[in-house]
Amino acid sequence: MKPDDFRAALARAGISQRAFAARSGVAVSTVNRWAQGTQPIPGWVAWVLELLGLIEPPWMIKRRAERAANRAVGIS
Repeated sequence: MKPDDFRAALARAGISQRAFAARSGVAVSTVNRWAQGTQPIPGWVAWVLELLGLIEPPWMIKRRAERAANRAVGIS
């Protein structure tokens, strides 16, 4: 997960970085570093955001891209 995706997911949910930190038991400074891209975002964060419907799972993004490519060359 990229920092931009993380920030966008929080914005879609209307959750501040401080609130996400409090609800997930992580230090605010850690969440800030994730959002700034200075510390890698753990896999569990993306998993939680997927479960909440705030981001699309990677397999869904890949499938959408494959379908678009197939349509571009005339394959249904």
